[in-house]
Amino acid sequence: MSELRNDPYDVPAPPPKPAPTMMSYPPFGVSERRNIPWRWIIFGVVLSFATIAWFSHMILGGYHEATARVETLHNQMANQDWDGIYRDASWQYRSDRTAEENRELFAAICRKLGQPVSTKQENIYVNSNFSGTTVTATFETTFSLKAKAIEHLTWTSLDGQFRLTSYEITSMDLVLR
Repeated sequence: MSELRNDPYDVPAPPPKPAPTMMSYPPFGVSERRNIPWRWIIFGVVLSFATIAWFSHMILGGYHEATARVETLHNQMANQDWDGIYRDASWQYRSDRTAEENRELFAAICRKLGQPVSTKQENIYVNSNFSGTTVTATFETTFSLKAKAIEHLTWTSLDGQFRLTSYEITSMDLVLR
């Protein structure tokens, strides 16, 4: 008969372990405790709120500045202070047109459309960088001779004061009258 041998060396070897993969995840249902960098998260949230607050401040400041500047311009137009408009403008504005061309432009607006009566701001664009701040705004303006126009104005901050850089007006009444 054959005898069973109880030899401890006859035990089969365990199967080889699989090769490690690049990314290993814990088994399903097992969570791994992670150390969350709360300081960086709080810093990111505070930085985000500060950035939003800064841009909101710039846009509101540009809105108020544009409203005040267009009111000043319209007062000068109502008083027919064409030379004052030209004198207070930036060097870019004065390089685009002569004082005489400026007078002719605003005199034609006054003659054909009348004096500005009411203004409604359509949009605003504020650009602020290391060289200064530029405010570009579009206004829908009603004039005293029952005329309407769209005014596109740009002001640039020079020497701490906003100065007119560009003035464009679009109106069928200005062309047809």
